[in-house]
Amino acid sequence: MLLFLGRTLTAPLTSFHNTGKAIANGQRAAGLQVTCSPAASTRPAFAFGINV
Repeated sequence: MLLFLGRTLTAPLTSFHNTGKAIANGQRAAGLQVTCSPAASTRPAFAFGINV
């Protein structure tokens, strides 16, 4: 049971982190100032809850 719960918690956090990295890379490639960090995109998951 713990393995299943670990996957359901880890997968969304990894997704949020990777999305933050993709946004930052897109901003960097467009020559814009990077305003999104992977950590900043993960924090709302804890503030507003994860759909587990």
